[in-house]
Amino acid sequence: MPSVRITPIDPPYPAEVQSAFDRIMRGAPPLLLFRTVARNPRVLERFLAGSLLDRGSISLRLRELMILRTCALCEAEYEWGVHVAAFGEKASWTAEQVHATVHGSRTDACWSAQEACVIRLADELPRHERGHRRGVARGVRSVHAGATHRTRHAGRSLSRRIVHGQRIRGAP
Repeated sequence: MPSVRITPIDPPYPAEVQSAFDRIMRGAPPLLLFRTVARNPRVLERFLAGSLLDRGSISLRLRELMILRTCALCEAEYEWGVHVAAFGEKASWTAEQVHATVHGSRTDACWSAQEACVIRLADELPRHERGHRRGVARGVRSVHAGATHRTRHAGRSLSRRIVHGQRIRGAP
């Protein structure tokens, strides 16, 4: 692993950290991102308390489509791969759709009208805030019943900074 600023914790984990990992990972090993944040258990607690991982009011498929497209626009390869691996089957993605989250457009035949709207939203989020495609995450706000949730934006921004700071590439 390249030189990193914050070293992820290794097992065995403190009881409260293990409990948090069990809750969010549901039996899978904790992601490097979570192990890094868990270096400080209070930060992990606050990170998870920000409702970053709640199910929300939109379908899993549409939520994951927004996440995958945003990851692709930000070139957040690690986060994109984690979401494809963890939620791809549950979201019923086809190989064509997974490919289109990175290389396609909203006009691709593989998307429903509703999915095309989600892709358009990801693609069109405040261009003035991002300057170019890499900065789209600064403008991302989760939309739940018309409300803007800045907490999620801040958490995703934090996640992105940690992933890029750790120089994480590819699978966890």
